[in-house]
This record gives sequence, structure tokens and C-alpha cells, in this order.
Amino acid sequence: PSGAGQPVGSIPSGVVPNANLRPSRVEEAEFGFEAKLFENRIGLDLTYYNKITNDQILASQISDASGFTSSVINVGRSKNSGIEVLLTGTPILSNSFKWDVNLNFARNTTEVLDLGAGVNEIISGGNASNNSLRQTLGRPLNGLYATAYLRDATGNQIFDSSSGRPLRAPQALYIGTTIPRYLGGIFNSFNYKGVSLSALVDFKLGHYLGSQTNFNLYRHGLHQSTLVGRQDNLVTGVGVNQQGSPNTIRTPLQTYYETVNTSSIREEFAYNAGFWKLRQLSMGYDFTKILPSRLFVKGLRLSAVANNVAILKKWVPNIDPEQANNVSDNQEGLEQTGLPTSRSIGFNLNVKF
Repeated sequence: PSGAGQPVGSIPSGVVPNANLRPSRVEEAEFGFEAKLFENRIGLDLTYYNKITNDQILASQISDASGFTSSVINVGRSKNSGIEVLLTGTPILSNSFKWDVNLNFARNTTEVLDLGAGVNEIISGGNASNNSLRQTLGRPLNGLYATAYLRDATGNQIFDSSSGRPLRAPQALYIGTTIPRYLGGIFNSFNYKGVSLSALVDFKLGHYLGSQTNFNLYRHGLHQSTLVGRQDNLVTGVGVNQQGSPNTIRTPLQTYYETVNTSSIREEFAYNAGFWKLRQLSMGYDFTKILPSRLFVKGLRLSAVANNVAILKKWVPNIDPEQANNVSDNQEGLEQTGLPTSRSIGFNLNVKF
């Protein structure tokens, strides 16, 4: 179709059209419990859920020899189950001071239950030659797989007997799911005679990512790990050679560290993506009580707010674990040199008439 001589729609040239694509269907059972105690000073909200998704729609990688690179398909059945907990409380309440606290926690587990007759695994994102996202029967959804170093039966890394360069394993290494298993936060709010202070700390844990930023830093000699060998411009890999003897070959620095690129090895750059963040800080004052009673303004409050304040704990170097340059579910967990996350500071003015 076209309008004013310009196309208004198209089919991606690399994707096989699927006339038999069906809408996904969800079956969910949920149980909840809610309680308020001590004149609502303490509250508890607990929920358990078990969700089965049928005919989930994903892009599956196919052979380039077909003339296409992927096909959008229905992939059988998957399961999400877990618990969500919300605990609220007011530890201190007086005429001049109030302290409120909210704690929320969620645990979610996933599993691929069915991918169709005779299918045990599909690649749904990334590329099998470096980092890929795969749906694997019996494993959690969105499994991160990375091309890996070659190792012997006892786990020793194997190096080329002539060059001393790291060797690549024939099979990709399963790292873990890119979907957070644990999520939650702690929100505290204090109010003393109109002066308020609040802080939110949140977390995501139990998931992994593949970092293209760290890969690029490493292969260009800008990563901290590449400092080893700088003194002599030679590196001796720790492990064994192809005959099983300790590796003793001293490899030129650039030759050694560029191997992750020339052999396309990504194991080095797969990380625990968990984090704890000070997500928000807010401080304000309520001017309402000092306003003249006859003034047309009935309420006035001014607050300073900072968002994305600080990363309290993370396991991936050089980047924010939430940093990404795509929003596709099929790419979740594949960090691709996106722009750094930013901190914002501003003011809120709330006026009531």
C-alpha cells in the first residue's frame, strides 16, 4: 500500500511471513490475602499466581540459506509463577512526626513447557555466533547463551599449542535467564511539622546480561582486565595447551586480547545483571499552614526531587545494568553499547485553589 507515492506499510525483508500465526492465550490462577492491623498501622498484601501462556509469539532464527533470517512463530507453552508481597506500616505517629514505610517483594519463576513437536530449542534473539537468547525446553524463558572458551574435563582453559591464544568451544555456554527472578523496593517517608523527606531503594536480582560495551572495551585494550601483560607486552594464558600440559607460551598483547573478536568469544562479557539502586530522593515543605486564611490559594507545597540517584550495588563493570539501546523483548539482556542512564534533579510545586 502507498499514499502520496510513499509506502505506508511493509513486511521486513528478513522475516518470513506467517499466515498461520495465532494470538497468544493466557490461563491464570491467582490467590490473595490482605490484612490491616492496629488501626491500619500495619498492612499486609500477599498474592500467589500461576500463569500458563499458550502460543506465545516469538521471532525464531532460521538458516540464511532460505533467503530470510527469522520467522515469527507460535512457540507452544510457557509458565510464569510466583509471589508478590506488600508490607506497609507506620512505625511512628505523633502530632508532629510521622514515619511511613512500604516494602514490596516479588519472586517470579519461568519455564518453557512446550516448543512444538520435536523442537527442544529455538533462538529468539541475538546470534548463535556470539550472544543469543534461546527458549529451551525445561529451562527458564529467555536463556542467555554465550560463545565460550574451550576447557578440558576439569575446567582448565585450553590454549593453542603454537600461538598461546585462547580457543573457542564448539558449543555455546548457558549463562542463565535474562528475566529478573527477584524484584522489590523499600520506600520510607518522614514528615516533621510540614517538612517531608522520602527515599526509595529498589532492586532486581537473579538475572544475567551480555555486554557489548565491555566486549568492545576489552578488544580495544581499554578494559581493566587487559592491563595484565602491559609491562612486557606479552601475556601467558593461565591453563593448558592442546596436549594437556601447562601453557607456557607468551603471546603478544594485542594478539592475545583481540582473540575474543577474531574468534567471537563472549563468555568473558556475560554478567550478573542484578542491582540495588537509590531510585528517588525527595525533600519538601508544606506552606499551607502559613498562608493567610482569606487567600484564594488553599494549599501550597514545594519539593525538590532527584531520580536515579545512585547505584548502591551492581556486578557488571563499566555500565548501568539497566543500560540498553533496544526495547524489544526478543533482545532483553543483550546490552548493545546504549547511551548511559542519566540522573535528573528538579522541583515540584503543588498548588490547590
